[in-house]
Amino acid sequence: MSESEALRRKQPCPDCGSSDGLTVYSDGHTFCFAQCGAKFPEGSAPSKPKTAAGLIPFGVYADIAARGLREETLKKFGYFLKEHTKHGMLQVAPYRDGTGEIVAQKIRTPEKDFAWVGNPKRLGLWGQHLWTPRPDSNVFLTITEGEPDCMSVAQAQGLKYPVVSLINGAASAGKDIASQIEWVEQFPFVVLCFDMDGPGKEAALEVAQMLTPGKVRIAALPLKDASDMLQAKRSKELIDALFNAKPYAPEGVINGADILEELKKAPEKALVPFPWPQVEEMTGGFWPGSLTTIAAGTNAGKTPLVYNLVHHLLAHGETVGVLHTEQQHKEAALGIMQLELEQRLDPRLQHGKEKGFDKAFKKTIGSGRWFYFTVDLGPDELLSKVLYLVQACGCQWIVIDHLHDIVANYAGADERRFVDGLMAKLKSIAVRFGVGIFVVAQLSLPEGNKGFEHGIAVTMKAIKGAGSISQVSAVILGYERNLMDAQKAKVGRLRVLKNRHGGRTGLADSLFYEDHSGRLRVLGEHDFKDETEGEAASI
Repeated sequence: MSESEALRRKQPCPDCGSSDGLTVYSDGHTFCFAQCGAKFPEGSAPSKPKTAAGLIPFGVYADIAARGLREETLKKFGYFLKEHTKHGMLQVAPYRDGTGEIVAQKIRTPEKDFAWVGNPKRLGLWGQHLWTPRPDSNVFLTITEGEPDCMSVAQAQGLKYPVVSLINGAASAGKDIASQIEWVEQFPFVVLCFDMDGPGKEAALEVAQMLTPGKVRIAALPLKDASDMLQAKRSKELIDALFNAKPYAPEGVINGADILEELKKAPEKALVPFPWPQVEEMTGGFWPGSLTTIAAGTNAGKTPLVYNLVHHLLAHGETVGVLHTEQQHKEAALGIMQLELEQRLDPRLQHGKEKGFDKAFKKTIGSGRWFYFTVDLGPDELLSKVLYLVQACGCQWIVIDHLHDIVANYAGADERRFVDGLMAKLKSIAVRFGVGIFVVAQLSLPEGNKGFEHGIAVTMKAIKGAGSISQVSAVILGYERNLMDAQKAKVGRLRVLKNRHGGRTGLADSLFYEDHSGRLRVLGEHDFKDETEGEAASI
């Protein structure tokens, strides 16, 4: 450190342009307090590095009352105060290189401006020289964002336990830890006590992912940072936050020990019951965040089933988005409204004079909770529409009727792979946004002489693209109807083929179609014997 005396102060600096930041010393060297640091005449530099020779001389150790820091804490870390003729009382944090020599200083002015003097390259973490890792002990390392936070943590722990600071805050977290990762890794575990703001939390995640899995814990503070905790005289809470810091786990990994209270809470969104009592009893209702597939043969009555399902959701105050491959919006709207009116509304006729028509409109289609697309789209456009319905329209439930019309137009010969990809993406949307998605699926031709129009039982393997559909669907319902018998054609049977929520499968409700209203009325008993019981299975 230079022993020369200051000859001229508050001189202009020719390098940075400061009007009064330069001081000239008796040995010929200068020091710019504004930006440039020390500069020596050619050939007159001391044996130490020029930057080291230009460091600010020691001032005093003293309490920093505003931060609650004591003199002994500053002395422990070498953090001193130095009066400056222009800037007032400076706070000086010395930084060391790998040999432990002080080679740079970070200067903090009363105006909260920061500057470096010396050579701020290849520095260790601040305070690193004070601690020796003990891998075989339970003494952990705490890392903070800044020097005042570091000293606050140390003081709260009686200056006994390892704590260091990043060099340049959250922005340099990854770089700073990477340069000293071998030293950091020697501790049994590491607690990150970064600021509770966005950059601090992001920096904590960045560092956590750099270190050995299971080594990092992230502290959560009730105030912004450790310094605020000390100033608020909440040292005990600060220490508790360090010792109770939760181990970092990648997103999606859940520790069962953390979810007791979650298990006791009611679902954030109440489940909507199925409109069919036996299906409801077996499955427990509509589940947000999952897919339900309804599979039926050609002309089995899928459209009336969908109308009844959508009307039921609207009656429960839900917001529904429908993507249909056949019906135009007017026909679909009348199909829903007739269920509310309990009066058939033929789309080929003019309507509006029916008693209660406007009221039925406001309760269903005009409620602001029914959104509709007639689908003639490829898969990417379909997914885009689904996302629009969920994010822009607030739809809690999506109904796609039906899947295989979309597939037939775009899949070509590779139908199975096409269905696999589409179903996986739909499930991802359901899980990500917590919405329920209903997919109506077509059946393949059955084996034997009878088709599904004879009312034979729907089985899992009969569903087109059954592999992916059965894997991603939480519930699969089969709907079967005997079209070959005029009397039996009015009755359809629901069969639970898969039930991830309750496990129960098998024959469920029988539904009678009312011509005058379009309603599917649940019958009290099954109207015909199920000769194929046992063919349906759960996966």
